[in-house]
Amino acid sequence: MATDTERNKQIVLDFLDAFTTFDAERYEPFLADDPVYQVGMTVHQGRAGFADVARFGRILYPNGQDRRTVRYVAAEGDVVAMLVTIDATTNSGASYTNDYALFFVLEHGKIKLQVEILDFRVSADKFDLSALG
Repeated sequence: MATDTERNKQIVLDFLDAFTTFDAERYEPFLADDPVYQVGMTVHQGRAGFADVARFGRILYPNGQDRRTVRYVAAEGDVVAMLVTIDATTNSGASYTNDYALFFVLEHGKIKLQVEILDFRVSADKFDLSALG
């Protein structure tokens, strides 16, 4: 039987698969009540916040993400940390590769907090951010 830590790692991996479809029907079952999605220092509250980030994702990655390489996963209790490399073609047609540090806090097996940290210099150079409005 898997430990809670191993189960939490798998929940996060399954959530990422669902979230990167940017389809709320796929990713919302993984969310706790009143979840928080933080990108850098920008905080998105609740399911509406996750929907905003998904909407941005659909705009920035019009063809989805070509590849997500999970380089490291570490967990302790209800906290899961990952280092992930994303490869994609951006909304400006540029080839994009960037590393993301992702941190998750789970509550009763659901995502309560997601924090995403990336090199914004790389993303600013590769995406047409004006498309976000």
